[in-house]
Amino acid sequence: MTDLMPNIASVTDLQRNYKKLTELAKKTGQPVVLLKKNKPEAVLCDFKSYQQNQKRQEELEMAEILAAIQRGEKEFKEGRTKELKGSLTDLLP
Repeated sequence: MTDLMPNIASVTDLQRNYKKLTELAKKTGQPVVLLKKNKPEAVLCDFKSYQQNQKRQEELEMAEILAAIQRGEKEFKEGRTKELKGSLTDLLP
């Protein structure tokens, strides 16, 4: 479960306290939102969390691709597809 209040630091804090902020991100597993002029500028996270997020993103993308393939196969079986004899613009209304 994530905290409702994110870890927040300024870019200046990062420059002065790099080790402390990276340790915070690693210890908590939560990202640190970096602000510049009180606006979000970047996010600092530990490498393990980054890898987990990348893996989740890849899994979600693969699930979307598989779902699109399944929809296409279903439409093909139902006869709701068209044969492409020219270019893709021929399919446009």
